[in-house]
Amino acid sequence: MKDQEHSGDSVVKYFGLWTGIILIISSIVGSGVYKNIAGMATTCESPTMLLLAWAIAGLVTMLGVFAMAEIAMLLPHSGGTFVYLHRIYGTIVGYAYGWGSFACIQSASAAAIA
Repeated sequence: MKDQEHSGDSVVKYFGLWTGIILIISSIVGSGVYKNIAGMATTCESPTMLLLAWAIAGLVTMLGVFAMAEIAMLLPHSGGTFVYLHRIYGTIVGYAYGWGSFACIQSASAAAIA
């Protein structure tokens, strides 16, 4: 995308920080815990190892969230990950992510939650 295409764009704030935090936590806890815990419990040797695995996964997830937040502050345009990848890596990567998200990523997560 060219810079002049985004010259008039502005990000509209629909909800605040706490609403966003609550939505993200409920999305992760609502689907991930019930879907993954049984397989992890049979694989881990003890409850302590299971909790440690969840804590490490949470830490890695937070690092990813911080990286995405930094990118969002640098590129304040509507469109999310597609726009970020398009602006950082180019048209092909943005296009591939857009179609991958439509065909696999979003549809698979929606089906798993349903």
